[in-house]
Amino acid sequence: MRYLLSYAPHRSNCAYCIEDCKAGPTSENFTYPKSVPSGILKCMGWEEFEQMERQQLRERREGKLRRALGVTLPGETTEQLDRIGEQDRRRAEQGLVPLIDRDGTISYKHIDDLCRHDMNVRTVAERVVVDWLKQRVESRKQGSDAPPIPAHLRWISEN
Repeated sequence: MRYLLSYAPHRSNCAYCIEDCKAGPTSENFTYPKSVPSGILKCMGWEEFEQMERQQLRERREGKLRRALGVTLPGETTEQLDRIGEQDRRRAEQGLVPLIDRDGTISYKHIDDLCRHDMNVRTVAERVVVDWLKQRVESRKQGSDAPPIPAHLRWISEN
């Protein structure tokens, strides 16, 4: 969620969207978010969103996801996490970003082909990964098994 907030404070009417983001996920179990707090996308213009996506793509090319995954949790292997990180890095090199629509369908689109209509489905995909990484941190703290891998990353680790 850090990325969603990085541009919002620069806009005068965005106090409410910052509060929407701070609430964060409340579910203990992994679920696909069906939408993003509407205030976030209303506050962020297309140019800001596109700039944020390009920055995230650069970070993904540099292996940010694999670094964020850290060490394995019970039920995971290093190879599995390496495959997830490597495939994410390769997709980023190709300019591809994941999208998750309302029914949970996963697709990939080149960053140059994104449009305003993709903002919500792109943000949902990002939120799924952020929520999963947060669950991994909690699992590590509690010494429990790894949370389920999100479908669009699980597919990566199986291929």
